[in-house]
Amino acid sequence: MEQRVVIAITILVFLIVLFFYWKLTVRRYKSENSERMRKLWGKRTYYWEGLIYGSTFITFLIMCILRWTKVLHF
Repeated sequence: MEQRVVIAITILVFLIVLFFYWKLTVRRYKSENSERMRKLWGKRTYYWEGLIYGSTFITFLIMCILRWTKVLHF
C-alpha cells in the first residue's frame, strides 16, 4: 500500500478517535470546572494535552491491530 494512503488513514483514525474521546470527556470536564476556570489557559491546555495523548495512544493501538490483522501493510 502506498505510504501516503497509510498516512492519510492514520490521520483520519486519529481525528475520529479524538472527536469521540472529546465527546466522552467534555461533559465531565465542564461539570468539574466552572466557566471561569475553563477559560484559563492552564486548565484548557491540560485538558487538550490529555485528549491528544490519549487519542495518540488509542490510534497507535488501532494501527497496530490493523497491521497485525494484515489490513494495512507498512
